Amino acid sequence: MSLSIGGAAGWYGSKYKEISKDVPGFVKAIKDTVDFVEANNPGLIINGIEFDYEDSTALGFGSPNTKKFVAEYDGVQFMIDVTKQTREAFQDKSVDGNRFLISHAPQFPYMCSEKNKENAKGQTCKVNGCSDDPKEGCGVTNSYEQINKAVGEEIDFYNIQYYNTPIGNQ
Repeated sequence: MSLSIGGAAGWYGSKYKEISKDVPGFVKAIKDTVDFVEANNPGLIINGIEFDYEDSTALGFGSPNTKKFVAEYDGVQFMIDVTKQTREAFQDKSVDGNRFLISHAPQFPYMCSEKNKENAKGQTCKVNGCSDDPKEGCGVTNSYEQINKAVGEEIDFYNIQYYNTPIGNQ
């Protein structure tokens, strides 16, 4: 069984901004939750965590042309720190000889490479509702390319959200 942390509902930029100020405390709360659930459910084993992080502005969507989409913290660094510290917190936990799983569930546009970011036109790498007009403050991001370069070896797999982005809705 795996626990999923985050999502769009109830996890707004301001919530993530606060959490980003204390990543060790956030990871400790995750570890404490896993320990509590297992201790109170004999036989149940939590073998992984999935991070469903959806703060688009902190992942690079936005524009200096508008204050509408401006993040007050670095979402890429936040996910790098959370992933590293989660791996460290669960380094001694394995299930049947397999390491504790860490997965991420990014929206499709977060997975764009730098090359795709430069060439993106139309719906290819955009967050739902974004315009091609740079004044709108939307566009594409290569945030997960950066995250993968930094901590890809600590992420066991990605559950990419194709269902709520334009390419997934075609």
